[in-house]
Amino acid sequence: MENYREKSPVVQAEQWMCTTEQYERLRDLGIVIGLNKDDWSCVVDVADGYDMICNLNDWIVINGELHYVITDEEFNKYFERE
Repeated sequence: MENYREKSPVVQAEQWMCTTEQYERLRDLGIVIGLNKDDWSCVVDVADGYDMICNLNDWIVINGELHYVITDEEFNKYFERE
């Protein structure tokens, strides 16, 4: 039996730290569509009317027109910096 590595495209990603600059930039791009000031989480427009909650230190992954949220633990498991 041979070993295989999962092929995945290079994606852009950003860890959610909830700075004013980050929030405004991602809001202006239409990626972040809401902010919860109680816990500093945000709402990410992932696709076709679906939203995901992004907590502090989670990652927002951008793959073309697709955006999604992944925890820091999962991100470090599946992605490495190019």
